[in-house]
Amino acid sequence: MVTEAKILLIGSVFLFLPQAFADTDSPVPQAEQIVVTANRVDTPEDQVTSSYTVITKEEIERKQKTQVADLLRDIPGLSVTNAGGPGKTTSVYVRGADPASVLVFIDGIEMNDPLSTGRGFDFGNFSTQDIEKIEVIRGSQSVLYGSDATGGVIQIFTKKGAGALQSSFEGEYGTYKSYRLQGNVRGSIEKLKYFLGVGHFTTEGFPASDQALGNTINNGQSLTTLTGNLGLELAPKTTLNWSGRYSNSNYTFSTGGPPGSDGFGGRTGDDPGYNGTDVQGYTKIQMNSWITDFWEPQVSLTYSLNHRTSDHVSNPLNPSASNFTYDSNRIRALFQNNLYWGESQNVTIGLDSAVENGTASELYPPSTADSGIKGRSDFVHGIFVQDLLKLGDFFGTLGGRYDIHQYAGNAFTYRIAPGYKIDSTHTTLRASLNTGFKAPSLYQLFSTYGNSNLKSERSTSFEVGLDQELLRPGTKLSMTYFQTNYDQLVTFDS
Repeated sequence: MVTEAKILLIGSVFLFLPQAFADTDSPVPQAEQIVVTANRVDTPEDQVTSSYTVITKEEIERKQKTQVADLLRDIPGLSVTNAGGPGKTTSVYVRGADPASVLVFIDGIEMNDPLSTGRGFDFGNFSTQDIEKIEVIRGSQSVLYGSDATGGVIQIFTKKGAGALQSSFEGEYGTYKSYRLQGNVRGSIEKLKYFLGVGHFTTEGFPASDQALGNTINNGQSLTTLTGNLGLELAPKTTLNWSGRYSNSNYTFSTGGPPGSDGFGGRTGDDPGYNGTDVQGYTKIQMNSWITDFWEPQVSLTYSLNHRTSDHVSNPLNPSASNFTYDSNRIRALFQNNLYWGESQNVTIGLDSAVENGTASELYPPSTADSGIKGRSDFVHGIFVQDLLKLGDFFGTLGGRYDIHQYAGNAFTYRIAPGYKIDSTHTTLRASLNTGFKAPSLYQLFSTYGNSNLKSERSTSFEVGLDQELLRPGTKLSMTYFQTNYDQLVTFDS
């Protein structure tokens, strides 16, 4: 299960266009974009050395997409695949890297499933309900985020409460007997800010298998989502925040292809017996405080869970039956210290520790012995430091990280990323050299197909880029050359 892979792209060029042009002869000043995910702290966009894209609240509202995956399709360097309609497995590739090499966060909470084959994240059940902003960072980010970030990081921020009491409600109805209902309330009471959102989406769907071959069974979905945020000011410059999200999806699916047999005793094409569930949830509590004018410590504790089932009920078209259930969770603690020395230097030092647990039941058919995973777990502990510099027109980051994984061994990663801005031409030059690692998932370690002796994947990547502001404010031309090499790549040997 060890191999090597290499991904190369030359001359990736894209235009970032403003969402609208004002009807005026004078350019409209553009608000400075702040990027959080690239450096784990608020960073002005002209000091970010990584290739990134920010999907703003205004863009989300304008595009009227109901699924996060549909928003990601338009981002340079990303490709999205879907296994057949709403609720089905949806994977996101960053720069051609495996979807399991993309680390996904919601409000700073890691959402990758430790019990999936490669610990990837399935976007098939992730709606845009109550989403405020999305940040996509391309390239290895292991120094700040540890395992699973060798391809990139996608972070999704949900809406927060503020100001006077506000409420909203939306309803839609459309093709395939689809309807969507969602509403929220937000506001603040003295030192308490709050937000609560709820939504439901149902569709009859359409045949995922080729209808020209006689497949007619619709693949539908029912999805319910709850989102909540609370923020309390405990003292001047000290806040306590809680956030949580829960989604529950039920769907039906077909195996695809023309009606017949797959060669392993299963049926292809139409089959009314397949159904599945996907439950995702998380909760996080975090305290931020300014101890002094230059020291900002942050302490957070998060819990995330995944519950997946895939069943087949015996029927005249396919008398075989099966039942697969996967339950996993992750507990993570983070102690991050941001140290500011004027406007020229920001040092971030963090301690990161996580424990993952997983149990799986695999019955095919249900009368046979269970070949699943029985209560296995692993842990990883890490320490990282990054220095963010701004000296005149020069800016850059320098960082390192050391991780200890219970089974896959230890890993040291580093990042060197300089940049230079030429004010006279509004040109920014940037480069980075990164190393990364990806620990094997619980499934890769302990399933029937697993290998408990697997070691972590390793990656080395570099990129050089140029960003050129054009005549119209908010319009930018970016060009990037990058290359990523993977060693000890873990894959499935059939």
